[in-house]
Amino acid sequence: MKRWRKNKKVEKELPSFLKARLDRFNRRLISIASSLQQRTSNYSLIKKKVLLLLFVIVFVAESSVVLVQSITRKNKTPIEVTRIKAIRVESSDKSTPTITNTEILKIKKFKTYIDSLSTSAAGRKRKDSLLHNRPQLMDSVNFLINLFLEQSKTFMK
Repeated sequence: MKRWRKNKKVEKELPSFLKARLDRFNRRLISIASSLQQRTSNYSLIKKKVLLLLFVIVFVAESSVVLVQSITRKNKTPIEVTRIKAIRVESSDKSTPTITNTEILKIKKFKTYIDSLSTSAAGRKRKDSLLHNRPQLMDSVNFLINLFLEQSKTFMK
């Protein structure tokens, strides 16, 4: 029984578009590195060491500040996870609120008013502004009328 099997991984080829982009990225990094090398080539050895020491000091200082802050803030977490609140589903015992005859008359009057606005230019402008600011208004009106009709059918039975 073989416990240690040799890993025979076959190297997979990268897609050509990805390979081309990675090659372009690599060439750009090389050109940036060579330009930085040319800029620092005439620095003295002492200046290079001082710059390296300065970089290390800044990096260590910033890392230690982050480390100290993470230790001293014991109660605060970077991402606070709160408990998911369950939404209660209303029981089906309660039916939808009934629409009275006076309410449906008001809704129908409103619908005829909106339809009558199309007769004049100023009315069309007013209708367009009303429906532009409230895009689902006529859908809601039609829904309420249909709901009333359904309710009246169920009451008749």
